[in-house]
Amino acid sequence: MAAAARAQAAACVQLDHCDDLALIEAALEAGAGAALADGSALPYEQNVELVARAVESARAHGASVEAELGGIAGDEDVARRWPRAR
Repeated sequence: MAAAARAQAAACVQLDHCDDLALIEAALEAGAGAALADGSALPYEQNVELVARAVESARAHGASVEAELGGIAGDEDVARRWPRAR
């Protein structure tokens, strides 16, 4: 947060890929401008609840939330699903 505050250009600190609401709330309290609420490994209904609660907290801090409501197979997923693909 300190580096973003000292930057001469506009900067936003975002907590990336987090499924822990307490950690998301702590980051927002500390001044993060955004969080990626990633409950993609959770059942869909729990994921939606995580995102809704993260959005509620973000609004109280003037911050934003990005959500990952499903999975998209990509580099990080390929390595996990097919270890020999590397």
